[in-house]
Amino acid sequence: YVEEYKKIESFHIDQPIVDIEEFKFNDSIKQATYVLILGESTTRERLSIYSYSRNTTPYLKSIESDLLIYENVISPHAFTIGSLKKVLTLNGLNSDNDFSIIQLMNQAGFKTFWLSNQRPIGEYESLVTKIASASDNYLVKNTALDGSITPYDEVLLPLLQQALEDEAPLKFIVLHPLGTHMRYSDRYPASFSKFVGESFSNFNHSRAHSLSNAYDNSILYHDYFLKQVHQKIISLDEAAYMLYLSDHGEEVFTDIDFAGHLDDNPTQSMFEIPFFLWMNPKFKKLKPIKLNIKEAYTTNDFMHSFADLNGIRFKCYNPEKSIFSKEFKPARRIITKGFDFDQYFKNE
Repeated sequence: YVEEYKKIESFHIDQPIVDIEEFKFNDSIKQATYVLILGESTTRERLSIYSYSRNTTPYLKSIESDLLIYENVISPHAFTIGSLKKVLTLNGLNSDNDFSIIQLMNQAGFKTFWLSNQRPIGEYESLVTKIASASDNYLVKNTALDGSITPYDEVLLPLLQQALEDEAPLKFIVLHPLGTHMRYSDRYPASFSKFVGESFSNFNHSRAHSLSNAYDNSILYHDYFLKQVHQKIISLDEAAYMLYLSDHGEEVFTDIDFAGHLDDNPTQSMFEIPFFLWMNPKFKKLKPIKLNIKEAYTTNDFMHSFADLNGIRFKCYNPEKSIFSKEFKPARRIITKGFDFDQYFKNE
């Protein structure tokens, strides 16, 4: 964390507007609301929309036909700051002219909102805090100290409603819930303790079953949270979408006798993430999307996909890196320590 934080100190990632070379946006769009949800520590293998045997995502299953569910997406790292540094900026803060998704949408004339249930870390400031603070409205609901009980993610729903009611014609809203972050049992109320007893863990001991059940219950509650978000968005008259991805995955007693995430001992579950998109009819008219749902993709290239989805172009934009483009070309997926994800786990 300290190493990563030092790298971002010299960048102006917290400034609302920066110089984005050869920026172009389709300004014929007069009214739109776009919502991005950044999941936390959620591995796709535990979602029933990805064929998990437990019904952990009943709502998402009920709208499955309305979703584009991408089947082979990974994160570049297994920890938040390492992953989101690359996901939410063009070059992972490795060049002087770098910028974030918030700065991109500010430049396009959107009113930007970052609504978070993630407690800022360090001296109440982190990479994500810096990116978020470039928003027009940055609101944090979670101020719990380490060891304190944190609020459930539904605390963000009133803030979302306020953002949706804002009079700005163009709105971009980021929701950053706690999702399925450790400690899993703190992520959901008792009414969501559906999965108990023997779990689907590959390790047969009480701690594995207990944590696996808690993790599945946290996904069940996360599905409930997504339901509340989606039902607020579907009533909008303007062009709208809801895009979901997780910062990274989670190992929960699948490949190794361990629950958590770390780059030093990588497993597939730590990198394999859910990635799906819902669009209303008006947005579909704006952006016909080639599916590419089975293609191998890494969110290291998310900025290109994000810009493409929003009809934005800039000097370094590359349609071959956009999962939403007909020109998309799968590339090597490099993760921690320079490993090629597909080769590394192929040889396991």
